[in-house]
Amino acid sequence: MDGGDSGAVLLELDAARAALERGAIYEAIGHLEVSQDRCKQLVLAPTVATAPAVENDEPLTIAQVVPLTGYSIGRLRHMGHKLPGYKKWPDGKVTWWKRQLLAGIQGNGG
Repeated sequence: MDGGDSGAVLLELDAARAALERGAIYEAIGHLEVSQDRCKQLVLAPTVATAPAVENDEPLTIAQVVPLTGYSIGRLRHMGHKLPGYKKWPDGKVTWWKRQLLAGIQGNGG
């Protein structure tokens, strides 16, 4: 549930409780029906939030990896295949996927 959508449901439920405390049974039933409809809308609403979870990743050249890792170009040519995100293309070009490389650097303390 989204924070704003669930908040609207909670407001309706609070209004239903307040109506019950005042003895307004039909008003409470109305608030409960509105909150039930909003819950159904939340359940049936398409989940668009899952699509942006996969970020666009970009390949980094050896020159772009040097400042991120602190390794020299020579060290990357020799040992770079051990870094996360390493990719050797069919034409022989070597790159690293930025997201994987940064996650590996942050995970290893850096």
